[in-house]
Amino acid sequence: MGFLSHLFGTTKLNADPVQQKLAAIIIEVAEGRRRPTDIVLFFQEQGWSRSDQGNRLTHALSMVRVARADLYPTAKEIGRQIYVSL
Repeated sequence: MGFLSHLFGTTKLNADPVQQKLAAIIIEVAEGRRRPTDIVLFFQEQGWSRSDQGNRLTHALSMVRVARADLYPTAKEIGRQIYVSL
């Protein structure tokens, strides 16, 4: 049951427009078109708890890995720095 609920949660996040926006922001930061602080500001706008921020960030990075594998190493490092600061 745990696996199925996790799988459902992942599918739900993949379809969430807010989660897609977070992944898009991370891509733009990795490309150098935005600043890492834009990710933090996005978190604040959403009103997510630290736990939710960490979960959302981790999931968004997995979305980046699929959508833009070329940017994933940079995005992963940006995500790590943000995660440590949460």
